[in-house]
Amino acid sequence: MNHTEIAWDCGSGNGQAAVNLAEIFNKVFATDASAKQIEHAIIHKNVSYSVQPSENTNFHDSSFDCVTVAQAIHWFDLKKFYNEVNRVLKPGGLLCVWGYTWFKISDDIDEIVEKTLITSLKDYWAPQTKLLQDGFKDLVLPYKQIVVPSFEIVVHWDLTQIISYLHSWSPMKSYGEKHGEKGMDLLFEGLIRVWGSKDKKRKISMPIYMKASKRDV
Repeated sequence: MNHTEIAWDCGSGNGQAAVNLAEIFNKVFATDASAKQIEHAIIHKNVSYSVQPSENTNFHDSSFDCVTVAQAIHWFDLKKFYNEVNRVLKPGGLLCVWGYTWFKISDDIDEIVEKTLITSLKDYWAPQTKLLQDGFKDLVLPYKQIVVPSFEIVVHWDLTQIISYLHSWSPMKSYGEKHGEKGMDLLFEGLIRVWGSKDKKRKISMPIYMKASKRDV
């Protein structure tokens, strides 16, 4: 039996995970509740995008060999989502979820980031993000858990790239609205001071938290 025929990527955003899944699966269906995200999705011949909430889709029963969620499950209504997974996942199929939060660069920079960024933004994160920030330790998947190896994202970025990434964090908008441009500048002051030349590239690692479970045949 072919278990790499068809996959569903939930909360796909612009399809970063979906296009990688398409290198393994013959067909990938990628959904997101945001039409804006789907409008900017990465085109791939084996990926079909649609605007649908992950908790309620128009897919047929027992459609998928694998269901994946990258950096999004903490936004779902888990009870409703698991019911939907149970409906569309084939017997013996996999449910795999993963995400990442803080990064590591070096002891001095990590300390600065902890004191000036993570601490300052603590009260601005949506409550749902705690599930991810805790490394999914409280996330219980509906089927038998599979032991997965450790993964991490490794990139080499200069100062402009890391600051651009930090600006993408969800609490940045509300923090900026309250503290203004000067407050935003203060967030990055310590990081800029210890980084060195803005063109200097540093190794940045982000541990990936992943859980996987397999439905009984």
